[in-house]
Amino acid sequence: LRHLSWFRRSSAALRSGLRPLRLLATAYPKRAAACLFVNLVNGFAFTPSAVLKVKHLQDTHGLSPAAVSVVVVSSGLVALAVFPLLGRLSDKGGRRTLLCGFMSACPIGVLAFYNAPGSFYLPFYFLQMMAGFALSGLQTTFFAESFPESHRCTAQGVMMSFAVVGGATGLATESLIYTYVGNHARAVSLVLLPSFISPIVVHLCLPETAGKDLSEISPELHEEGAEEKMELSEDNLRTPSGPGSPRGSRGLVTRKSSSTITV
Repeated sequence: LRHLSWFRRSSAALRSGLRPLRLLATAYPKRAAACLFVNLVNGFAFTPSAVLKVKHLQDTHGLSPAAVSVVVVSSGLVALAVFPLLGRLSDKGGRRTLLCGFMSACPIGVLAFYNAPGSFYLPFYFLQMMAGFALSGLQTTFFAESFPESHRCTAQGVMMSFAVVGGATGLATESLIYTYVGNHARAVSLVLLPSFISPIVVHLCLPETAGKDLSEISPELHEEGAEEKMELSEDNLRTPSGPGSPRGSRGLVTRKSSSTITV
């Protein structure tokens, strides 16, 4: 009996721990698949360009480390100044629309930065930098609002893991393509192409969240009550109810009385 009780407690703890993952897969499967796919694709497409950005500035355009620091810091400050404006625009125009716009602008800016001749790379560097910052903030907020509170953090963690896997795969793919094309700019450009699918998936599969209550966008599925009833019914079946088992009879009487009070 002790081993059976320990097994039941362990099974209940395991079911409780896996419940957020089960809800992520069953509550809103279309949203979950879309968010995971977008994080995987964006991690795959943008990680090589982010890693090789400074190398491209130094090797291709001949910038010194000090000049690279000035470019990076100045573009980062401009991007931070744009964040409040992006928040207002997302509240008024819609987060999904703005996110799709930046999902389209960011790869265009990266492609232009890696392939622009002469000094024309500089404005495109600022464009892809600001679009990348905006994409990161908007995507995190928008995707989080697409899931209920019961498994929102779980969804965020799984999406981050998919982004990491996509980034590692993207770096490996870029290295493989580089051995054939002999140029990091071309290899990064080829790896970047799948990112243009992301705004289409977001627009078709995810709802607009601006101006709506989170309970309206992603209402909770009331499964706890059903699970508790199922556990109670299992206890009733397993508990002996004969005259020689007063413990089981007390449990049955207690449940009956509680149901009578509820009615």
